[in-house]
Amino acid sequence: MRDSKLDLWVFAALPPELELLVRNLNASEQGQEAGARWFLAETKKMRVGLGLTGVGVASACFSLGSFLACIPAPRAIMVGSCGALPGSGLQVGDSVVASSESFSELGVLDKPGIGDPEDLKGLGLEQEIPLDKGLGEVLLGAARGLGRARLGRLLTVAGVSASLAQARARRKRFQAMAENMEGYGLALASHKLGLEAAEVRGVSNKAGERDKSSWNLERAQVLAQEIVLAFIEGGPS
Repeated sequence: MRDSKLDLWVFAALPPELELLVRNLNASEQGQEAGARWFLAETKKMRVGLGLTGVGVASACFSLGSFLACIPAPRAIMVGSCGALPGSGLQVGDSVVASSESFSELGVLDKPGIGDPEDLKGLGLEQEIPLDKGLGEVLLGAARGLGRARLGRLLTVAGVSASLAQARARRKRFQAMAENMEGYGLALASHKLGLEAAEVRGVSNKAGERDKSSWNLERAQVLAQEIVLAFIEGGPS
């Protein structure tokens, strides 16, 4: 276990989702915690860890637990891309800041990809977990300085929507704006450990549309990092 502490963790699933931050903050690679790579940046205002969780909620939960247990920080932000759910009003190239994260499949599956935890509530399942309001509002302000941005519920899925019909069903059930594969891991960790946590994602595609010719994954990944970079450079000490 390391004795170093950070002011902020920034987490992402994949290397391209951290590349801009690593480069612009002159972060240095620190090796691995429990098999997950991380970088350290020291700015005038804060010490920032940049950690890679891997793809999917299971990998995210394991990596986040390892990072946060070994190297504490009072705040954490997750960045990445997401698919806009039908009726959300989000378009490719927009950004969204999470007010909460729900885990779509948690509970008894009453529809494909949609769980209902009611019959299992004696087990203490929490399908929706709120994220920090204050930190989210600060990130939303930074996001609006860079383009169209919205605040709302996000949905973590074990498997992304295979069709528009499935995406519509998820939107109807959870009233979420977009789907992703890791955010619930951060929400759960912050809830258990008492962290201030937030999540910001760029919209890369419309959920349920599998024709990747209409996607813009690179722009979504860069946009989320630009928002967090603006926060770090202008944020509190």
